[in-house]
Amino acid sequence: MLTNILIIIFIGGMVYWWGTQGWFSAFLHMVTVIIGGAIAFALWEPIAYMFLGTKTFLSYQAWTLGLLVPFILFMLVPRLLLDKFVPKNLDFAQIVNQIAGGACGLVTGIVASGITIIAFGFLPLGQSIGGYNPLSVSRTPGARAEIVDGGTGLWIPVDRMTATLYRTVSHAPGLGGGSFNTGTPMAMLHPDLAREAIVHRIRPDVNISTTLTPESVSVTAVYVHDTPIDPSDLRNPSPIGALEYSALVDQIDPDSHEPQQQSAQGKALQQALSEEGLTLMAVETTVANMVPTFDLDGLVRFPPAQVRLLAHEGTEAHLHAPIGISNEINPNTGKRIFSPIVDDTTVAEHNTKATFAWTFAFPKSQEAKYIVIRGVRFSLTEQPIDDPDSMRTKAIGFLEDAKDDPNGQDERILEVAHNNLLPGVLNKVEAQNLKYTERGGTNFLISGKDDVKHSPGVGKNNRVVNIFFLPRQNDIVRVRMSTPSAQIYFGTASSSTRNEPIVLMDDFDQPIEPLGFVILRKKGSLLIHIDPLNPIKKVGDIAVDEMGAGDTLCIYFRFPVPKTIKSLRVGDKELTKLDIVIE
Repeated sequence: MLTNILIIIFIGGMVYWWGTQGWFSAFLHMVTVIIGGAIAFALWEPIAYMFLGTKTFLSYQAWTLGLLVPFILFMLVPRLLLDKFVPKNLDFAQIVNQIAGGACGLVTGIVASGITIIAFGFLPLGQSIGGYNPLSVSRTPGARAEIVDGGTGLWIPVDRMTATLYRTVSHAPGLGGGSFNTGTPMAMLHPDLAREAIVHRIRPDVNISTTLTPESVSVTAVYVHDTPIDPSDLRNPSPIGALEYSALVDQIDPDSHEPQQQSAQGKALQQALSEEGLTLMAVETTVANMVPTFDLDGLVRFPPAQVRLLAHEGTEAHLHAPIGISNEINPNTGKRIFSPIVDDTTVAEHNTKATFAWTFAFPKSQEAKYIVIRGVRFSLTEQPIDDPDSMRTKAIGFLEDAKDDPNGQDERILEVAHNNLLPGVLNKVEAQNLKYTERGGTNFLISGKDDVKHSPGVGKNNRVVNIFFLPRQNDIVRVRMSTPSAQIYFGTASSSTRNEPIVLMDDFDQPIEPLGFVILRKKGSLLIHIDPLNPIKKVGDIAVDEMGAGDTLCIYFRFPVPKTIKSLRVGDKELTKLDIVIE
Protein backbone atom coordinates (compact mmCIF):
# COMPACT_ATOMS: atom_id res chain seq x y z
CA MET A 1 0.00 0.00 0.00
CA LEU A 2 2.74 2.49 0.98
CA THR A 3 4.76 1.82 -2.20
CA ASN A 4 1.66 2.31 -4.37
CA ILE A 5 0.84 5.60 -2.68
CA LEU A 6 4.40 6.92 -3.06
CA ILE A 7 4.51 5.96 -6.75
CA ILE A 8 1.19 7.70 -7.47
CA ILE A 9 2.31 10.83 -5.60
CA PHE A 10 5.62 10.86 -7.48
CA ILE A 11 4.10 10.31 -10.93
CA GLY A 12 1.34 12.82 -10.21
CA GLY A 13 3.96 15.34 -9.12
CA MET A 14 5.94 14.78 -12.33
CA VAL A 15 2.83 15.26 -14.48
CA TYR A 16 1.90 18.48 -12.68
CA TRP A 17 5.41 19.91 -12.56
CA TRP A 18 6.34 19.31 -16.19
CA GLY A 19 2.88 20.39 -17.31
CA THR A 20 3.72 23.80 -15.88
CA GLN A 21 7.30 23.94 -17.17
CA GLY A 22 6.49 23.73 -20.86
CA TRP A 23 6.58 21.02 -23.48
CA PHE A 24 10.14 21.62 -24.71
CA SER A 25 11.72 21.56 -21.24
CA ALA A 26 9.66 18.50 -20.26
CA PHE A 27 10.68 16.74 -23.47
CA LEU A 28 14.39 17.38 -22.85
CA HIS A 29 14.08 16.06 -19.31
CA MET A 30 12.23 12.93 -20.49
CA VAL A 31 15.00 12.23 -23.02
CA THR A 32 17.73 12.64 -20.39
CA VAL A 33 15.89 10.26 -18.02
CA ILE A 34 15.43 7.58 -20.69
CA ILE A 35 19.04 7.88 -21.90
CA GLY A 36 20.29 7.95 -18.31
CA GLY A 37 18.40 4.73 -17.64
CA ALA A 38 19.86 3.08 -20.73
CA ILE A 39 23.40 4.02 -19.70
CA ALA A 40 22.71 2.86 -16.14
CA PHE A 41 21.59 -0.58 -17.33
CA ALA A 42 24.60 -0.81 -19.64
CA LEU A 43 26.97 -0.07 -16.75
CA TRP A 44 25.00 -1.91 -14.09
CA GLU A 45 27.01 -5.12 -13.86
CA PRO A 46 30.56 -3.70 -13.89
CA ILE A 47 29.64 -1.10 -11.25
CA ALA A 48 27.81 -3.72 -9.13
CA TYR A 49 30.86 -5.99 -9.37
CA MET A 50 32.99 -3.09 -8.18
CA PHE A 51 30.83 -2.71 -5.07
CA LEU A 52 30.79 -6.49 -4.53
CA GLY A 53 34.58 -6.48 -4.62
CA THR A 54 34.78 -4.09 -1.65
CA LYS A 55 33.63 -6.96 0.62
CA THR A 56 32.17 -4.41 3.04
CA PHE A 57 28.60 -3.42 3.93
CA LEU A 58 28.42 -1.88 0.45
CA SER A 59 28.60 -5.38 -1.01
CA TYR A 60 25.13 -6.20 0.30
CA GLN A 61 23.69 -3.20 -1.59
CA ALA A 62 25.86 -3.72 -4.69
CA TRP A 63 23.08 -4.41 -7.22
CA THR A 64 21.02 -1.47 -5.97
CA LEU A 65 23.94 0.97 -5.93
CA GLY A 66 25.21 -0.35 -9.26
CA LEU A 67 21.95 0.72 -10.92
CA LEU A 68 20.96 3.85 -9.01
CA VAL A 69 24.36 5.56 -8.90
CA PRO A 70 24.90 5.70 -12.70
CA PHE A 71 21.20 6.45 -13.27
CA ILE A 72 21.23 9.49 -11.00
CA LEU A 73 24.60 10.62 -12.34
CA PHE A 74 23.69 10.33 -16.03
CA MET A 75 20.27 11.86 -15.45
CA LEU A 76 21.37 14.91 -13.49
CA VAL A 77 24.60 15.87 -15.25
CA PRO A 78 23.08 16.07 -18.79
CA ARG A 79 20.09 17.91 -17.33
CA LEU A 80 22.34 20.54 -15.74
CA LEU A 81 24.32 20.88 -18.97
CA LEU A 82 21.12 21.34 -20.98
CA ASP A 83 19.93 24.02 -18.56
CA LYS A 84 23.25 25.80 -19.07
CA PHE A 85 23.47 25.56 -22.87
CA VAL A 86 19.72 25.66 -23.66
CA PRO A 87 18.52 28.17 -21.06
CA LYS A 88 15.37 29.25 -22.89
CA ASN A 89 12.16 27.39 -23.59
CA LEU A 90 10.20 27.22 -26.84
CA ASP A 91 6.92 29.06 -26.92
CA PHE A 92 3.83 26.87 -27.33
CA ALA A 93 0.20 27.44 -26.49
CA GLN A 94 -0.60 26.91 -22.82
CA ILE A 95 -2.88 23.95 -23.51
CA VAL A 96 -0.11 22.31 -25.57
CA ASN A 97 2.43 22.87 -22.79
CA GLN A 98 0.09 21.41 -20.20
CA ILE A 99 -0.96 18.34 -22.18
CA ALA A 100 2.33 17.52 -23.94
CA GLY A 101 4.43 18.57 -20.95
CA GLY A 102 2.25 16.50 -18.64
CA ALA A 103 2.59 13.49 -20.98
CA CYS A 104 6.38 13.83 -20.91
CA GLY A 105 6.18 14.09 -17.12
CA LEU A 106 4.11 10.90 -17.03
CA VAL A 107 6.77 8.98 -19.01
CA THR A 108 9.52 10.49 -16.86
CA GLY A 109 7.74 9.48 -13.66
CA ILE A 110 7.12 5.93 -14.85
CA VAL A 111 10.73 5.36 -15.97
CA ALA A 112 12.32 6.98 -12.91
CA SER A 113 10.07 5.18 -10.43
CA GLY A 114 10.39 1.90 -12.39
CA ILE A 115 14.19 1.96 -12.23
CA THR A 116 14.02 2.81 -8.54
CA ILE A 117 11.62 -0.07 -7.78
CA ILE A 118 13.82 -2.52 -9.72
CA ALA A 119 16.94 -1.27 -7.92
CA PHE A 120 15.30 -1.46 -4.48
CA GLY A 121 14.17 -4.98 -5.31
CA PHE A 122 17.78 -6.15 -5.04
CA LEU A 123 18.21 -4.88 -1.47
CA PRO A 124 18.59 -7.57 1.24
CA LEU A 125 15.08 -6.94 2.57
CA GLY A 126 12.08 -9.15 3.19
CA GLN A 127 9.86 -10.33 0.37
CA SER A 128 7.45 -7.40 0.87
CA ILE A 129 8.62 -3.82 0.31
CA GLY A 130 6.12 -1.26 1.53
CA GLY A 131 3.28 -3.68 0.83
CA TYR A 132 4.59 -4.55 -2.65
CA ASN A 133 4.74 -8.36 -2.72
CA PRO A 134 3.54 -9.55 -6.15
CA LEU A 135 4.73 -13.17 -5.97
CA SER A 136 3.80 -16.15 -3.85
CA VAL A 137 4.64 -19.85 -3.63
CA SER A 138 1.88 -22.00 -5.12
CA ARG A 139 1.49 -25.56 -3.84
CA THR A 140 -0.66 -28.03 -5.74
CA PRO A 141 -1.08 -31.61 -4.46
CA GLY A 142 1.01 -33.95 -6.59
CA ALA A 143 3.03 -31.13 -8.16
CA ARG A 144 6.18 -29.19 -7.42
CA ALA A 145 5.82 -25.85 -5.66
CA GLU A 146 6.19 -22.88 -8.01
CA ILE A 147 6.66 -19.15 -7.66
CA VAL A 148 3.61 -17.52 -9.25
CA ASP A 149 2.01 -14.11 -9.65
CA GLY A 150 -0.81 -13.39 -7.30
CA GLY A 151 0.42 -11.33 -4.36
CA THR A 152 0.06 -7.59 -3.79
CA GLY A 153 1.14 -5.88 -7.01
CA LEU A 154 1.55 -2.27 -8.07
CA TRP A 155 -1.48 -0.28 -9.16
CA ILE A 156 0.75 1.20 -11.87
CA PRO A 157 3.24 -1.58 -12.80
CA VAL A 158 6.13 0.84 -13.32
CA ASP A 159 8.81 -1.84 -12.86
CA ARG A 160 7.38 -4.10 -15.58
CA MET A 161 6.75 -1.15 -17.91
CA THR A 162 10.31 0.09 -17.49
CA ALA A 163 11.85 -3.38 -17.88
CA THR A 164 9.79 -3.91 -21.04
CA LEU A 165 10.95 -0.56 -22.47
CA TYR A 166 14.66 -1.30 -22.08
CA ARG A 167 14.33 -4.96 -23.01
CA THR A 168 12.61 -3.90 -26.27
CA VAL A 169 15.19 -1.21 -26.99
CA SER A 170 18.03 -3.68 -26.44
CA HIS A 171 16.61 -5.85 -29.25
CA ALA A 172 15.83 -2.95 -31.61
CA PRO A 173 17.89 -2.93 -34.87
CA GLY A 174 20.75 -0.47 -34.59
CA LEU A 175 20.18 0.03 -30.85
CA GLY A 176 20.69 -3.40 -29.32
CA GLY A 177 23.90 -4.98 -28.09
CA GLY A 178 26.52 -3.79 -25.71
CA SER A 179 24.34 -4.08 -22.62
CA PHE A 180 25.88 -5.09 -19.29
CA ASN A 181 29.44 -4.63 -20.51
CA THR A 182 28.95 -7.44 -23.06
CA GLY A 183 27.95 -7.71 -26.68
CA THR A 184 24.70 -9.41 -25.68
CA PRO A 185 21.40 -7.47 -25.57
CA MET A 186 19.81 -6.99 -22.18
CA ALA A 187 16.79 -9.05 -23.28
CA MET A 188 19.03 -12.12 -23.68
CA LEU A 189 20.49 -11.77 -20.18
CA HIS A 190 17.47 -10.55 -18.21
CA PRO A 191 14.28 -11.71 -19.94
CA ASP A 192 12.10 -10.64 -16.99
CA LEU A 193 14.08 -8.16 -14.93
CA ALA A 194 11.14 -6.90 -12.85
CA ARG A 195 10.42 -10.44 -11.68
CA GLU A 196 14.09 -11.25 -11.04
CA ALA A 197 14.31 -8.29 -8.66
CA ILE A 198 11.69 -9.98 -6.47
CA VAL A 199 12.33 -13.71 -6.81
CA HIS A 200 15.80 -13.75 -5.25
CA ARG A 201 14.37 -12.27 -2.02
CA ILE A 202 12.02 -15.25 -1.55
CA ARG A 203 13.86 -17.00 1.25
CA PRO A 204 12.76 -18.53 4.55
CA ASP A 205 15.25 -16.53 6.63
CA VAL A 206 15.85 -12.80 6.10
CA ASN A 207 19.41 -13.30 7.39
CA ILE A 208 20.26 -15.26 4.23
CA SER A 209 22.57 -13.22 2.04
CA THR A 210 21.24 -12.05 -1.33
CA THR A 211 24.64 -11.27 -2.86
CA LEU A 212 27.93 -13.01 -3.58
CA THR A 213 31.31 -12.14 -5.01
CA PRO A 214 31.86 -13.57 -8.50
CA GLU A 215 35.15 -15.14 -7.46
CA SER A 216 33.51 -17.00 -4.55
CA VAL A 217 31.67 -19.43 -6.86
CA SER A 218 33.07 -21.62 -9.61
CA VAL A 219 31.38 -24.14 -11.89
CA THR A 220 33.36 -27.36 -11.41
CA ALA A 221 31.36 -29.80 -13.57
CA VAL A 222 28.43 -29.96 -16.00
CA TYR A 223 26.55 -33.17 -16.88
CA VAL A 224 23.82 -33.56 -19.51
CA HIS A 225 21.42 -36.30 -20.55
CA ASP A 226 18.28 -36.46 -22.70
CA THR A 227 14.84 -37.43 -21.44
CA PRO A 228 12.77 -39.50 -21.12
CA ILE A 229 14.49 -41.70 -18.59
CA ASP A 230 12.88 -45.13 -18.60
CA PRO A 231 11.46 -45.92 -15.12
CA SER A 232 12.03 -49.66 -15.57
CA ASP A 233 15.67 -48.98 -16.45
CA LEU A 234 16.12 -47.01 -13.25
CA ARG A 235 14.97 -49.93 -11.12
CA ASN A 236 17.56 -52.30 -12.54
CA PRO A 237 21.09 -52.40 -11.12
CA SER A 238 23.74 -51.49 -13.68
CA PRO A 239 27.46 -50.70 -13.83
CA ILE A 240 26.68 -46.98 -13.50
CA GLY A 241 24.79 -47.51 -10.26
CA ALA A 242 21.11 -47.40 -11.20
CA LEU A 243 20.03 -47.90 -7.60
CA GLU A 244 21.62 -44.57 -6.77
CA TYR A 245 18.93 -42.73 -8.70
CA SER A 246 16.09 -45.23 -8.74
CA ALA A 247 14.29 -43.16 -6.11
CA LEU A 248 13.20 -40.85 -8.91
CA VAL A 249 10.60 -43.51 -9.63
CA ASP A 250 9.97 -44.73 -6.10
CA GLN A 251 11.47 -43.75 -2.80
CA ILE A 252 13.88 -46.61 -2.16
CA ASP A 253 14.97 -47.99 1.15
CA PRO A 254 18.76 -48.27 0.60
CA ASP A 255 18.88 -51.47 2.66
CA SER A 256 15.95 -53.41 1.20
CA HIS A 257 15.73 -51.67 -2.20
CA GLU A 258 11.96 -52.06 -1.93
CA PRO A 259 9.69 -49.28 -3.26
CA GLN A 260 8.03 -47.11 -0.65
CA GLN A 261 5.33 -44.45 -0.89
CA GLN A 262 6.38 -41.52 -3.04
CA SER A 263 5.85 -37.87 -2.11
CA ALA A 264 4.26 -35.18 -4.27
CA GLN A 265 7.68 -33.70 -5.02
CA GLY A 266 9.02 -37.12 -6.01
CA LYS A 267 6.07 -37.65 -8.36
CA ALA A 268 6.64 -34.24 -9.92
CA LEU A 269 10.30 -35.09 -10.50
CA GLN A 270 9.39 -38.42 -12.05
CA GLN A 271 6.91 -36.69 -14.35
CA ALA A 272 9.50 -34.11 -15.46
CA LEU A 273 12.03 -36.80 -16.33
CA SER A 274 9.53 -38.96 -18.21
CA GLU A 275 8.64 -36.17 -20.65
CA GLU A 276 9.85 -36.25 -24.25
CA GLY A 277 12.22 -33.65 -25.63
CA LEU A 278 13.90 -32.35 -22.48
CA THR A 279 17.55 -31.94 -21.60
CA LEU A 280 18.54 -32.94 -18.07
CA MET A 281 21.51 -30.93 -16.84
CA ALA A 282 23.36 -31.03 -13.54
CA VAL A 283 25.64 -28.11 -12.68
CA GLU A 284 28.12 -28.64 -9.87
CA THR A 285 29.28 -25.43 -8.17
CA THR A 286 31.92 -24.90 -5.51
CA VAL A 287 31.46 -22.00 -3.09
CA ALA A 288 34.34 -20.39 -1.18
CA ASN A 289 33.84 -18.63 2.15
CA MET A 290 33.85 -14.95 1.24
CA VAL A 291 31.89 -11.92 2.41
CA PRO A 292 29.13 -11.28 1.39
CA THR A 293 28.53 -14.79 0.02
CA PHE A 294 28.26 -16.44 3.45
CA ASP A 295 25.80 -15.42 6.13
CA LEU A 296 26.78 -13.95 9.48
CA ASP A 297 26.68 -17.31 11.26
CA GLY A 298 29.16 -18.81 8.81
CA LEU A 299 26.64 -20.83 6.78
CA VAL A 300 26.09 -20.47 3.08
CA ARG A 301 22.41 -20.82 2.23
CA PHE A 302 21.02 -20.84 -1.28
CA PRO A 303 17.23 -20.94 -1.43
CA PRO A 304 16.36 -22.41 -4.85
CA ALA A 305 14.76 -19.07 -5.79
CA GLN A 306 18.28 -17.58 -5.89
CA VAL A 307 19.44 -20.06 -8.55
CA ARG A 308 18.32 -20.13 -12.19
CA LEU A 309 19.50 -21.64 -15.46
CA LEU A 310 19.56 -19.12 -18.34
CA ALA A 311 18.95 -20.73 -21.75
CA HIS A 312 18.67 -19.21 -25.23
CA GLU A 313 16.40 -20.20 -28.10
CA GLY A 314 16.93 -17.96 -31.13
CA THR A 315 16.30 -14.39 -30.00
CA GLU A 316 14.44 -15.49 -26.87
CA ALA A 317 15.88 -16.11 -23.40
CA HIS A 318 14.37 -18.34 -20.71
CA LEU A 319 15.05 -18.78 -17.01
CA HIS A 320 14.54 -22.24 -15.47
CA ALA A 321 14.21 -23.10 -11.79
CA PRO A 322 16.14 -26.14 -10.48
CA ILE A 323 14.26 -29.42 -9.98
CA GLY A 324 16.85 -31.08 -7.72
CA ILE A 325 19.65 -30.14 -5.33
CA SER A 326 22.48 -31.99 -3.63
CA ASN A 327 24.92 -30.84 -1.00
CA GLU A 328 25.90 -34.21 0.40
CA ILE A 329 27.46 -37.51 -0.66
CA ASN A 330 26.13 -40.99 0.07
CA PRO A 331 28.90 -42.31 2.38
CA ASN A 332 28.28 -45.90 1.25
CA THR A 333 28.74 -45.26 -2.47
CA GLY A 334 30.49 -41.92 -2.75
CA LYS A 335 27.72 -40.66 -5.06
CA ARG A 336 25.57 -37.59 -4.65
CA ILE A 337 22.24 -37.64 -2.80
CA PHE A 338 19.72 -35.41 -4.60
CA SER A 339 16.53 -34.04 -3.10
CA PRO A 340 13.57 -32.64 -5.05
CA ILE A 341 13.13 -28.88 -4.88
CA VAL A 342 10.42 -27.09 -2.95
CA ASP A 343 10.94 -23.49 -3.98
CA ASP A 344 10.99 -21.80 -0.60
CA THR A 345 13.12 -24.31 1.29
CA THR A 346 16.74 -23.70 2.18
CA VAL A 347 19.79 -25.74 1.37
CA ALA A 348 22.53 -25.00 3.90
CA GLU A 349 26.12 -26.11 4.29
CA HIS A 350 28.74 -25.06 6.82
CA ASN A 351 32.16 -25.22 5.29
CA THR A 352 34.83 -22.81 4.17
CA LYS A 353 34.41 -24.60 0.85
CA ALA A 354 31.03 -26.12 0.04
CA THR A 355 29.91 -27.94 -3.12
CA PHE A 356 26.35 -27.84 -4.41
CA ALA A 357 25.00 -29.65 -7.46
CA TRP A 358 21.84 -28.30 -9.11
CA THR A 359 19.69 -30.27 -11.58
CA PHE A 360 17.58 -28.60 -14.30
CA ALA A 361 15.22 -29.88 -16.99
CA PHE A 362 14.54 -27.72 -20.06
CA PRO A 363 13.49 -28.14 -23.74
CA LYS A 364 16.09 -29.59 -26.13
CA SER A 365 15.46 -26.67 -28.47
CA GLN A 366 17.12 -24.36 -25.93
CA GLU A 367 20.85 -23.97 -25.31
CA ALA A 368 21.99 -23.55 -21.71
CA LYS A 369 24.25 -20.52 -21.44
CA TYR A 370 24.62 -19.61 -17.77
CA ILE A 371 23.77 -20.60 -14.25
CA VAL A 372 22.67 -17.43 -12.44
CA ILE A 373 23.25 -17.33 -8.67
CA ARG A 374 22.11 -14.25 -6.77
CA GLY A 375 22.26 -12.20 -9.96
CA VAL A 376 25.79 -13.25 -10.96
CA ARG A 377 26.13 -15.26 -14.17
CA PHE A 378 28.55 -18.17 -14.52
CA SER A 379 29.17 -19.51 -18.03
CA LEU A 380 28.22 -23.09 -18.86
CA THR A 381 29.41 -23.02 -22.47
CA GLU A 382 33.03 -22.86 -21.34
CA GLN A 383 32.72 -26.02 -19.23
CA PRO A 384 33.52 -29.54 -20.48
CA ILE A 385 30.41 -31.70 -20.68
CA ASP A 386 30.57 -35.22 -19.24
CA ASP A 387 29.46 -38.07 -21.51
CA PRO A 388 25.76 -39.05 -21.19
CA ASP A 389 26.48 -42.60 -19.98
CA SER A 390 27.78 -41.30 -16.66
CA MET A 391 25.28 -38.46 -16.41
CA ARG A 392 22.32 -39.99 -14.65
CA THR A 393 24.24 -41.13 -11.61
CA LYS A 394 26.10 -37.82 -11.42
CA ALA A 395 23.08 -35.60 -12.02
CA ILE A 396 20.46 -37.38 -10.01
CA GLY A 397 22.14 -39.66 -7.53
CA PHE A 398 20.15 -41.29 -4.75
CA LEU A 399 17.06 -39.18 -4.21
CA GLU A 400 16.28 -38.51 -0.59
CA ASP A 401 12.61 -37.65 -1.04
CA ALA A 402 10.88 -34.86 0.87
CA LYS A 403 7.98 -35.75 3.12
CA ASP A 404 4.48 -34.52 2.32
CA ASP A 405 2.69 -32.31 4.78
CA PRO A 406 -1.11 -31.76 4.63
CA ASN A 407 -0.60 -28.05 5.28
CA GLY A 408 1.72 -27.73 2.30
CA GLN A 409 4.94 -27.27 4.26
CA ASP A 410 8.02 -29.45 4.24
CA GLU A 411 8.66 -29.73 7.97
CA ARG A 412 11.65 -32.06 7.83
CA ILE A 413 14.32 -29.43 8.32
CA LEU A 414 17.12 -31.03 10.32
CA GLU A 415 20.80 -30.20 9.91
CA VAL A 416 23.61 -31.88 11.85
CA ALA A 417 26.97 -30.24 11.20
CA HIS A 418 30.50 -29.89 12.55
CA ASN A 419 29.94 -26.28 13.59
CA ASN A 420 30.64 -24.12 16.66
CA LEU A 421 28.95 -20.95 15.42
CA LEU A 422 25.92 -19.29 16.97
CA PRO A 423 22.83 -18.99 14.72
CA GLY A 424 23.10 -15.22 15.13
CA VAL A 425 25.32 -12.39 16.35
CA LEU A 426 25.34 -10.63 19.70
CA ASN A 427 27.02 -7.57 21.15
CA LYS A 428 28.81 -8.61 24.33
CA VAL A 429 28.42 -5.10 25.76
CA GLU A 430 24.64 -5.60 25.67
CA ALA A 431 24.77 -9.16 27.08
CA GLN A 432 26.37 -8.87 30.49
CA ASN A 433 24.96 -12.16 31.85
CA LEU A 434 27.17 -14.26 29.56
CA LYS A 435 30.83 -15.21 29.96
CA TYR A 436 33.35 -14.60 27.18
CA THR A 437 37.01 -15.02 26.37
CA GLU A 438 39.12 -13.24 23.77
CA ARG A 439 41.72 -15.08 21.69
CA GLY A 440 43.61 -13.58 18.76
CA GLY A 441 41.21 -10.68 18.38
CA THR A 442 38.10 -12.91 18.35
CA ASN A 443 35.49 -13.01 21.12
CA PHE A 444 34.25 -16.47 22.14
CA LEU A 445 31.15 -17.32 24.16
CA ILE A 446 31.91 -19.63 27.10
CA SER A 447 28.65 -20.02 29.01
CA GLY A 448 25.61 -18.28 30.45
CA LYS A 449 21.84 -17.87 30.23
CA ASP A 450 20.27 -14.77 28.72
CA ASP A 451 17.74 -13.43 26.24
CA VAL A 452 19.72 -10.95 24.15
CA LYS A 453 19.28 -8.85 21.04
CA HIS A 454 20.33 -10.37 17.71
CA SER A 455 22.74 -7.70 16.39
CA PRO A 456 23.77 -8.57 12.81
CA GLY A 457 24.89 -4.99 12.21
CA VAL A 458 27.35 -4.84 15.11
CA GLY A 459 30.23 -5.25 12.63
CA LYS A 460 33.71 -6.68 13.01
CA ASN A 461 34.99 -5.08 16.19
CA ASN A 462 35.88 -5.96 19.76
CA ARG A 463 32.21 -6.38 20.73
CA VAL A 464 30.88 -8.91 18.23
CA VAL A 465 30.33 -12.52 19.40
CA ASN A 466 29.10 -15.32 17.13
CA ILE A 467 31.21 -18.35 18.03
CA PHE A 468 31.69 -20.80 20.94
CA PHE A 469 34.96 -21.30 22.76
CA LEU A 470 36.54 -24.73 22.36
CA PRO A 471 39.07 -25.97 24.90
CA ARG A 472 42.10 -27.84 23.59
CA GLN A 473 41.37 -31.33 22.27
CA ASN A 474 37.63 -30.60 22.14
CA ASP A 475 35.19 -30.03 19.30
CA ILE A 476 31.48 -29.30 18.71
CA VAL A 477 28.62 -30.68 16.62
CA ARG A 478 25.57 -28.48 16.12
CA VAL A 479 22.02 -29.73 15.50
CA ARG A 480 19.93 -27.07 13.76
CA MET A 481 16.16 -27.23 13.18
CA SER A 482 13.12 -25.07 12.52
CA THR A 483 10.12 -24.68 14.82
CA PRO A 484 7.97 -27.28 12.99
CA SER A 485 10.74 -29.89 12.99
CA ALA A 486 11.56 -29.20 16.67
CA GLN A 487 7.91 -29.84 17.52
CA ILE A 488 7.88 -33.00 15.39
CA TYR A 489 11.05 -34.45 16.88
CA PHE A 490 10.65 -33.24 20.48
CA GLY A 491 6.90 -32.89 20.96
CA THR A 492 5.14 -30.35 23.17
CA ALA A 493 5.00 -29.65 26.90
CA SER A 494 2.54 -32.49 27.46
CA SER A 495 4.52 -35.00 25.40
CA SER A 496 6.22 -37.99 26.98
CA THR A 497 9.28 -37.07 24.89
CA ARG A 498 10.04 -34.28 27.40
CA ASN A 499 11.61 -36.76 29.79
CA GLU A 500 13.72 -38.51 27.17
CA PRO A 501 17.44 -37.76 26.82
CA ILE A 502 18.73 -36.24 23.57
CA VAL A 503 22.22 -37.47 22.71
CA LEU A 504 24.73 -38.04 19.96
CA MET A 505 26.02 -41.61 19.79
CA ASP A 506 29.65 -42.28 18.88
CA ASP A 507 31.09 -45.36 17.18
CA PHE A 508 31.60 -47.02 20.59
CA ASP A 509 27.87 -46.60 21.31
CA GLN A 510 28.62 -44.00 23.98
CA PRO A 511 26.19 -41.06 24.43
CA ILE A 512 27.22 -37.39 24.24
CA GLU A 513 24.94 -34.94 26.04
CA PRO A 514 24.36 -31.36 24.80
CA LEU A 515 26.07 -28.52 26.65
CA GLY A 516 23.18 -26.17 25.79
CA PHE A 517 21.04 -24.57 23.13
CA VAL A 518 20.44 -21.24 21.39
CA ILE A 519 17.15 -20.11 19.80
CA LEU A 520 17.26 -17.43 17.12
CA ARG A 521 13.85 -15.79 17.13
CA LYS A 522 12.34 -14.34 14.00
CA LYS A 523 11.58 -11.16 15.93
CA GLY A 524 15.32 -10.57 16.35
CA SER A 525 16.58 -11.98 19.65
CA LEU A 526 18.73 -14.88 20.86
CA LEU A 527 17.63 -17.10 23.75
CA ILE A 528 20.89 -18.58 25.07
CA HIS A 529 21.26 -21.45 27.54
CA ILE A 530 24.84 -22.77 27.69
CA ASP A 531 26.27 -24.56 30.72
CA PRO A 532 29.17 -26.97 29.98
CA LEU A 533 29.27 -28.04 33.65
CA ASN A 534 25.59 -29.04 33.68
CA PRO A 535 24.72 -30.69 30.35
CA ILE A 536 21.11 -30.97 29.23
CA LYS A 537 19.69 -34.27 30.51
CA LYS A 538 16.31 -34.37 28.79
CA VAL A 539 14.31 -32.79 25.99
CA GLY A 540 12.16 -30.87 28.47
CA ASP A 541 15.19 -28.74 29.37
CA ILE A 542 15.13 -27.27 25.83
CA ALA A 543 12.73 -24.35 25.41
CA VAL A 544 10.85 -25.80 22.44
CA ASP A 545 7.53 -24.48 23.76
CA GLU A 546 8.91 -20.93 23.59
CA MET A 547 9.59 -21.18 19.86
CA GLY A 548 7.36 -19.38 17.39
CA ALA A 549 6.93 -19.44 13.62
CA GLY A 550 10.18 -18.67 11.84
CA ASP A 551 12.42 -19.40 14.86
CA THR A 552 15.56 -21.55 14.64
CA LEU A 553 16.82 -23.91 17.34
CA CYS A 554 20.48 -24.91 17.59
CA ILE A 555 21.62 -27.58 20.08
CA TYR A 556 25.34 -27.93 20.78
CA PHE A 557 27.27 -31.09 21.72
CA ARG A 558 30.88 -30.73 22.89
CA PHE A 559 33.23 -33.69 23.29
CA PRO A 560 36.92 -34.66 23.33
CA VAL A 561 38.47 -35.61 19.98
CA PRO A 562 39.15 -37.74 18.01
CA LYS A 563 35.56 -38.93 17.68
CA THR A 564 33.23 -40.47 15.10
CA ILE A 565 29.56 -39.52 15.47
CA LYS A 566 27.17 -42.22 14.24
CA SER A 567 23.65 -41.04 15.12
CA LEU A 568 21.34 -38.52 16.82
CA ARG A 569 18.87 -40.06 19.27
CA VAL A 570 15.97 -39.03 21.49
CA GLY A 571 15.49 -41.79 24.03
CA ASP A 572 15.40 -45.07 22.10
CA LYS A 573 14.43 -43.34 18.84
CA GLU A 574 17.10 -42.70 16.23
CA LEU A 575 16.37 -39.37 14.51
CA THR A 576 19.08 -39.67 11.89
CA LYS A 577 22.11 -41.74 11.02
CA LEU A 578 25.41 -39.90 10.81
CA ASP A 579 28.99 -40.49 9.82
CA ILE A 580 30.86 -37.43 11.12
CA VAL A 581 34.56 -38.08 11.68
CA ILE A 582 36.32 -35.42 13.76
CA GLU A 583 40.03 -35.83 14.37
